[in-house]
Amino acid sequence: MVVIGAGGHASETLDVILLNEYNEKFAFFDDVNDLTKWPISFEHYGKIRSKESLGKYFKKKPQFVLGVGGVHVREKLYDLAVKMEGDPYTLVAVNSTVSRQNTTIGLGCSIMQYAFVGPSVHIGKGTLINTRANIHHDVVIGNFCEIAPNALLLGRAKIGSNVFVGAGAVILPGVVIGDNCRIGAGAVVTRDVPSNLTVKGNPAK
Repeated sequence: MVVIGAGGHASETLDVILLNEYNEKFAFFDDVNDLTKWPISFEHYGKIRSKESLGKYFKKKPQFVLGVGGVHVREKLYDLAVKMEGDPYTLVAVNSTVSRQNTTIGLGCSIMQYAFVGPSVHIGKGTLINTRANIHHDVVIGNFCEIAPNALLLGRAKIGSNVFVGAGAVILPGVVIGDNCRIGAGAVVTRDVPSNLTVKGNPAK
């Protein structure tokens, strides 16, 4: 498996992989940052520094997991890896809680430590549900979203694609948020948000 990215979120992704006792060999891919900026904890793992090398690695071990934040960055790197015949791996921390009642999680998602995902939740591909985020019943989340730590999405909320929900934000029941929105940290969203808007505050506006 390849962890796409070699920064701070990749370190947290490594923690989840080790916690899950994933026993296959894996490597980190980053063709942007200098090796001196890679975390020291990555020293014992393979390092992939070019797209050409990534393609060769995928011929032997095609699985990859996204180890980056940022909705558009996640989408771009997901598309790159799939184009190079990588196979998206859905990473779910063993100490998270994911309902088995009609809940679906898309390819390439990451459900981080102590997150809660309730019944009849549907999450699109490439989405990140970060540490201690709470996603309650019948919530729908689109592709390549980032739900930051301690965010709370209440029942029947609907989130479009490429949406960032900041740390500690609260989305009230039934609220609909369009594509490409940004919800500020700590915001309380009480009404629908059209696509391509940034909202913050309590109530969010």
